[in-house]
Amino acid sequence: MNAMINAIAKGIPKTKQLCCDNIAQFLSGFGDLRKRKDWINQLFDLYFKSDIYYNRITFIDIVQSFTEFISKKLFKQYEFFDILIFSKDPIVNVRMRLIKILPLLYKKIDSDDLIILNMFNESVQDCILSGSRSFQFMIQQTKEELLKPSDENLLNKRDQEMMEKEESIFKNDQKQRQLLLDQERDDLEINKIDLNDYLNKYKKKYPLTKIKTTNQSQTNLFKKQQIQNGTATLIIKKSVDFDTSKSPILECTQVMKKPVLKSKTPTTKSICDIKKQFKLPSIKK
Repeated sequence: MNAMINAIAKGIPKTKQLCCDNIAQFLSGFGDLRKRKDWINQLFDLYFKSDIYYNRITFIDIVQSFTEFISKKLFKQYEFFDILIFSKDPIVNVRMRLIKILPLLYKKIDSDDLIILNMFNESVQDCILSGSRSFQFMIQQTKEELLKPSDENLLNKRDQEMMEKEESIFKNDQKQRQLLLDQERDDLEINKIDLNDYLNKYKKKYPLTKIKTTNQSQTNLFKKQQIQNGTATLIIKKSVDFDTSKSPILECTQVMKKPVLKSKTPTTKSICDIKKQFKLPSIKK
């Protein structure tokens, strides 16, 4: 797809038309319907919605190629009739290119599809009214070709063959999607089984131990002590003996007591103490 789009961008007329035919043929037979729809949306974004008139003409060429490869039903489903809006395009070359494929578009319309028929008639009228004298002859040729009787049986037969081919592609696409869904489901089941086996083996190898519960409190008690003019270093006893009735305690390894002021003057001793120390002689009367 990218190679053909790059070749179209080179602007060589013969190569361009060949690439448009290859794009239509490739996408019409592509098996993945989601990707096919995505690529067609990209064609709309790249060419149909382009501000460059050359790209809009290229989109008309691509739609012309699709008229040869897909059925009426699929042609409408992919909204290719939207190019009828180009009848109001400000560029004359775009309108001229649209006029050339109007007979092909008309063959892709169901006779009972009134909405598309009205769109088509309005587009024809717009081309006639807005057309300049330079391509009035082209408009006249288109009108004559539209009025010609066509072999409805042959057209219906070809359309039926296209629909059968598209139905076969649709069924194959549904089968492929179902296979992918089944494969994903099987993978999930296998992963689930593997996970269960792993958990069972893990439980056998590493059995869960029962935790013995006790009524004793296992909460460490924290106390804040405020000591004036001193500090205390507190150590929390981490090891707890759960077999005894002891509870975690806080041990104080060093406590600075409040300093006591000492007098520099010695305390006076009693007379008896002095006598004992110095053994004073007794005074005789």
